Amino acid sequence: MTAKEQSIEKLVDTLSESILSILVVVVTVIVTALILMFAWNYVIPFLFHLPELSFLKAFALSIVSNVLFKPNGNLASLKK
Repeated sequence: MTAKEQSIEKLVDTLSESILSILVVVVTVIVTALILMFAWNYVIPFLFHLPELSFLKAFALSIVSNVLFKPNGNLASLKK
């Protein structure tokens, strides 16, 4: 196998790993939004008489909650 073929094979491996990583992230985001939507629609309208969530609203709510409540590495440095 020549050096050119090895570099092409390495590039293909890297691209396939990148595509697989992106696919895992997309599926995780979709599943998280669906779980939030179904949990909300099962509990919240019954208890608090609030409207049901659509998938897009559940997706947006999951993004906002991650931004607000997900721990950030910079906050640890402020606690010193």
